[in-house]
Amino acid sequence: MTARERHPILEEDIRTDAPGTDANNNDVFVWALYLLGGASKTIDVEQIYLKAFEIAPLRFGWRTRPDIPNFKKTSKALQAIEAKTHVGLLQKLGANTRRLTPAGVAWVEAYKPLFELNYGESKIVKAPATSEISRQSKDLHSSEAWKSFKAKGTFKLGELARACKCSIGSSDKIWQDRFADFEQLAALTKDQEIADFLTIAKNIYKESR
Repeated sequence: MTARERHPILEEDIRTDAPGTDANNNDVFVWALYLLGGASKTIDVEQIYLKAFEIAPLRFGWRTRPDIPNFKKTSKALQAIEAKTHVGLLQKLGANTRRLTPAGVAWVEAYKPLFELNYGESKIVKAPATSEISRQSKDLHSSEAWKSFKAKGTFKLGELARACKCSIGSSDKIWQDRFADFEQLAALTKDQEIADFLTIAKNIYKESR
């Protein structure tokens, strides 16, 4: 028997505060449950995990493979939701199933416009500031090559090499690996500018060979 089962939730403990204005894993989890129909039926936690990853892959992917869901992150969110951050909003009807309580349904629907703004289909949910994807994006955007790209639409091979963290004389394999990293970054962030930058980068590299 858990501490919650020994001590039932009091009305004053139930979450009533608005969702965060910035993306966070716990709100994503609750929203995912709602989108799966958790207002009226029980949902397997694995389905919720996958839906949360679909909504925010940059937050729920593995550090080195952000294209694959990391269930540890989703499981951690569920534990925090039930024990601390969203108390009283989820109902546990078996070890592997959850649904929203009446209070949970009311909470989500009261703030539905905010959820849709933060996590709507056209919204790219940003990665946590400490994630690998966030670091890669920050490094690229602070590089001289990127600054030249934004100002002039092109850049020098030396600037590109520094952005790729290699040298002009690095092997073709190293260059192709760096281009593959940029390609994945563009795909995961759905950033067309990075894709455009990569196209120019490949042409500059090819002309130098």
